[in-house]
Amino acid sequence: MKVVIWGCRGSLPTPLTALDVRAKIERALAFAADHDISTPAARQYLIDHALPFWVHGTYGGNTPCVQIIGPQAVKGCKEYILCDAGSGLRSFGDAMARAEEERACRSTGDVTPTTTAQAQPRAGARFHILLSHLHYDHLQGFPFFRQAWAAGSEIHFYGCHPGMQEAVERHQGQPFFPVQFDKLPASIHFHILEPEKDVNLAGVTVQPFMQDHPGDSYGFRFTYEGRSIVYSTDSEHREHANHESYGFLRHFQDANVVIFDAQYPLREAIYTKENWGHSNNFIGVELAVRANVGHLVLFHHDPVSSDRVLDDLQHATQSYADMCAPLGKLRVSIAYDGLEFEV
Repeated sequence: MKVVIWGCRGSLPTPLTALDVRAKIERALAFAADHDISTPAARQYLIDHALPFWVHGTYGGNTPCVQIIGPQAVKGCKEYILCDAGSGLRSFGDAMARAEEERACRSTGDVTPTTTAQAQPRAGARFHILLSHLHYDHLQGFPFFRQAWAAGSEIHFYGCHPGMQEAVERHQGQPFFPVQFDKLPASIHFHILEPEKDVNLAGVTVQPFMQDHPGDSYGFRFTYEGRSIVYSTDSEHREHANHESYGFLRHFQDANVVIFDAQYPLREAIYTKENWGHSNNFIGVELAVRANVGHLVLFHHDPVSSDRVLDDLQHATQSYADMCAPLGKLRVSIAYDGLEFEV
């Protein structure tokens, strides 16, 4: 399988400001003072090998949307699996439309460049969108998902909340959005899932499970050909998580990848933001080590966390993982918009 992160920020979108960009430029120039940047190759080397990620890149500002890629075609219809419909869903839709436009141009020999805004989605695709819960940051991208505006697209929502359809429809109702949900051209369906009961989506086995979060949240474990990915955002792990009998561990057991909510620093998670429904990086490491997880991906970043803060978080978390497990046994990454990796 493969994972693509389209949005990983929690609570609300957090775009870079002009001051943020200026600070990155100033820092890059300071690094460049000690390097040869006289040629394009030298400048590329500086970016790729000398500048830290928080300077040359960004962890992003889109709210949650994660693509799980397994077998794509069933009966000739392309199928896509997505976790949550935050603002990252718009980026996924735009990228998909642009890719379709480029393929069409290659097939016809048309070399006219097409901007993302001009690219039009093509009918015939089927989208499986699994909703962890119904909070605003996990739904806000759907009204701007351009495939929902394409007749012939087929969109299926899945979740364990009985009020899922009502929440999605109300989210795109008056006075919140100018075009009502029932006016969308795509064919849209809702499916209520039963926790801990497997369902097959586009050839991938999916099992939802309940999590500790205000209003309830559900994680999803994806399994295909012996490989497993766990998407576990908006989940709080309290003091009893340290007990040997902590039943939640079975959802992480032997997973190749766990995408884990680590929104708050440990001090905040324990003292000032207890019961807010989110976790921290250290409990993520401890659970991953106990469950024999191979790769821990920190997710649902706090909107107040800068790129520099998140970069430091990754290094601190990897150091802690190396203390808790044999060196290299647990890989730690921090999600960023555009991150892709094989599983």
